[in-house]
Amino acid sequence: MTGLLQWQRGGFLALAAGLLGVAMAGTAVPAAWQVYSLVVLVILAGLPHGALDPLVARKAEIWRTSAGFIAFIAGYLALAGLSLLGWLALPGPALLGFLLYSGYHFSGDWRGDLSFSLRVPSGLFLVSAPALLHPEQTSTYFSLLAGENPTIWIIPTMQGIAIPAAAGIVGAVLQARDNPWLRLELLVLIAAAVLLEPLLFFILYFCTVHSPRHLIHAAQGLPPRAVAATAVTFTLLSVLLGAAAL
Repeated sequence: MTGLLQWQRGGFLALAAGLLGVAMAGTAVPAAWQVYSLVVLVILAGLPHGALDPLVARKAEIWRTSAGFIAFIAGYLALAGLSLLGWLALPGPALLGFLLYSGYHFSGDWRGDLSFSLRVPSGLFLVSAPALLHPEQTSTYFSLLAGENPTIWIIPTMQGIAIPAAAGIVGAVLQARDNPWLRLELLVLIAAAVLLEPLLFFILYFCTVHSPRHLIHAAQGLPPRAVAATAVTFTLLSVLLGAAAL
């Protein structure tokens, strides 16, 4: 576990060094490259970390039998469908709720390392900082997700959240004085939020910090073969369904 986390943190720092170097050199990364990189890295890192949910549910004894597994998958898909319908009906509130919940979810990356009062603002900083630091680009992405009208009020809302959230992540840096690697990670994320375009910042955090770290923790105590088979199977199913929908 510790070894895998060290590799994960090393990969994050290596990619961050490259992206920050490019940004400080004033070199722009073409938008198409950003989108293609996002798609590939989300398939390789993002989808597998959610694909283990059936095994996580089994470990939590939410299901035990084949019938229970089928019921779990049916309920899982039903919740996904309801989420989609809610998004289509109320895209603005749905996007805002998604961002706020994502910030809380991301805060779990530092469970055990930071106090609750500092890790939650740190997670919220990750989803709100782009609206404050790069409002025009962030507004473009939000409008693709929720339409132009909701973006008018979502951007100011996220900007208002970003200010206290920034104070929270600075507090987290100060609290991490006895953990130099954690402090470095937080400082690099702050620098990335400031210097990188929103999509690159998201790629850096989601694909090299959150997804692999969540995958490592979710796989803890589970049979390696079952982890690999489940991750590959449900990732491929997600990709195929997404391609069919597209």
